[in-house]
Amino acid sequence: MMMIYAALCLALFAGLSTLPSSFLPDEDQGYFMSSIQLPSDATMQRTLKVVDTFEEEIAHRQAVEKVTL
Repeated sequence: MMMIYAALCLALFAGLSTLPSSFLPDEDQGYFMSSIQLPSDATMQRTLKVVDTFEEEIAHRQAVEKVTL
């Protein structure tokens, strides 16, 4: 019985040692996507103004290198 317990502990330790230890996964590429939703009766001019304002706010942040819409 003790051998089974020891084998399970070793298997658990081996499994845990393969987990990533960093907070962010390797898949994190340093980008994000966003969605802007206005009311259905919003005009094109209002939509463009909101998008332009959003783009300006994001582009002026120090950590942002590039903004693509």
